[in-house]
Amino acid sequence: MLTLHVKGRELFDHARQEFIPIKDTELHLEHSLYSIAKWEQKWHKAYFGKSQKTLEENLDYVRCMSLDELEDPNIVYALTANDWKAIEEYNKDSHTATHIFNPFDDNQCGPKDTVTNELMYYWLVALQIPFEVQYWNINHMLALIEVCNVKNDSGSKKASDAELRRKYAEISRRNKELARSRR
Repeated sequence: MLTLHVKGRELFDHARQEFIPIKDTELHLEHSLYSIAKWEQKWHKAYFGKSQKTLEENLDYVRCMSLDELEDPNIVYALTANDWKAIEEYNKDSHTATHIFNPFDDNQCGPKDTVTNELMYYWLVALQIPFEVQYWNINHMLALIEVCNVKNDSGSKKASDAELRRKYAEISRRNKELARSRR
């Protein structure tokens, strides 16, 4: 989690020709699958897509990263250059000691499809990873997915139909439990 202390001040809204008061605020931010899913639902485009994000899209992603309900959504306009640098560094940090494969690195071989939150949720389901990891830092979660992929591929034997049915029944049971326990 990244914590930023935003100093209160007055900002001027040129479109409305009025001052906007900003209170001192402590932001708690997490770059997670959950944040990405909220952002993609609003903007209808892949967060990890090839197109550049607009200023408003970047500001909104910070709102989506917030772990707390924002009292004032305009707080993002008060972020300083140092705050933006801290956010960028935090989002780029791997947050893990494990380094196997980065599906977003064009210099590595791997999937060239656009990665969306639905695809990442699919990976969680396919690998039987509990949905609670959607709240982890995205880079940490991706490292876990890669570890699971590597461990599943090494020395794996083909499962029988009966084993697959049991596995899918267990996944379905867990997902139903998770659906009942969600916020």
